[in-house]
Amino acid sequence: MPKHRGLELRGTVLVDLKRYEEAQGVLEELATSRPKEVTATELSLMLGLMAETELGLADLEQARYYAKKCVELDRNQVRGLRVLRELGD
Repeated sequence: MPKHRGLELRGTVLVDLKRYEEAQGVLEELATSRPKEVTATELSLMLGLMAETELGLADLEQARYYAKKCVELDRNQVRGLRVLRELGD
């Protein structure tokens, strides 16, 4: 399994477990280590995870930013939509 896939999976699990501080570190590593040639779907998942993490850490401005970027890339990305709904956007 490529490194970025492992990080994506680990970040997803950490977010789902609400371990946001750990997830933030993993997602930062994912953002710097993923290949440049990723699909919009892959990028939107990462942004959605980042949005959920920032929301969990109470950084509403960053959560909104990542969620909007996420949904711009994939209007059906559940994680970004969930964050926007929670923020009232």
